[in-house]
Amino acid sequence: AAAGSPELLSVSHPRSTFLPPPHSHKPDTPDEWIAHLFSTLRDDEPDASESHLNGYWQPTPAAAPPRQGYDAWADEISHRMQQRRGVAGRMEREAEAERARERARMVEIEREDARRRAAVKRRARAGLSTARAECERRWGVLRDGGGGLLGIEDLPMPVVEGGRGVRRVDVEAFLLEGVEGGELRRRVVKGALLLWHPDKMARYLPRFPEALRGKVVELVNQVAGILNTLNAEVR
Repeated sequence: AAAGSPELLSVSHPRSTFLPPPHSHKPDTPDEWIAHLFSTLRDDEPDASESHLNGYWQPTPAAAPPRQGYDAWADEISHRMQQRRGVAGRMEREAEAERARERARMVEIEREDARRRAAVKRRARAGLSTARAECERRWGVLRDGGGGLLGIEDLPMPVVEGGRGVRRVDVEAFLLEGVEGGELRRRVVKGALLLWHPDKMARYLPRFPEALRGKVVELVNQVAGILNTLNAEVR
């Protein structure tokens, strides 16, 4: 150095001993530019080189999870479809069980109706047997020449219940209920028609008071007309 001039001190910067952290990588930057950049940085700011180097070396990002393969995707879709089929199958089984319960309820209702109809029929048959026995008793009284005068209620009407007039349905039920076979049914109707023929019933008119004889003739004609119709139609 020249005399009198200040002495220039040579300052040397220690070379960086920076080591990149494990699992780091360099960004894709041209090597010459990186070398020039850090050389300039060491000359200008020796203390900053370490921090910049640390910033330069970036941690390697975690590996992305492997993409799902076709087989795994197909297995997942199949599993979901099986789950849906399972739900649909369970719903169908529940619906079928409900339909079975409804069918069982309908069968029970039909059985109850059948039992009720059978009970009604039994009572009707019991009433029919009683009515037929009462009719036979009245025929006996009518044929008996003794005793006093008779009333309308003593007529052996071929019906289960009186007081509703003479209807075909009542006469037919009284005579033919429980009678099987066309020939037997025709014989029953024919026998009743012979009994109720107006000419034969006329012999019993003296058994009734004069005031009731017109009503007796009217009832006899009604029964005879119904029996004539049944005799022509019964099979």
